[in-house]
Amino acid sequence: TGKLHLFNNNEKFNSDTLLTKRETEVLGLIAQGLDSRHISERLFISVNTVNNHRQNILRKTRTENTTQALFYAKRVGII
Repeated sequence: TGKLHLFNNNEKFNSDTLLTKRETEVLGLIAQGLDSRHISERLFISVNTVNNHRQNILRKTRTENTTQALFYAKRVGII
């Protein structure tokens, strides 16, 4: 399906904890140090779409900022 399942400690599967393939791509580019504008140029999508993906990543990883999201992604093996 192209979706990645994220499981927090003792958390049952929940559809809100899935990162899409595109969200995973965006997170990987954030990890490379790219900002929203450069990510949008690389993926041929609008800056608003990138920012929507960023917000979805934060919500799904239950983090407050991209630094925390990156630490979480590294811990669970996404990046």
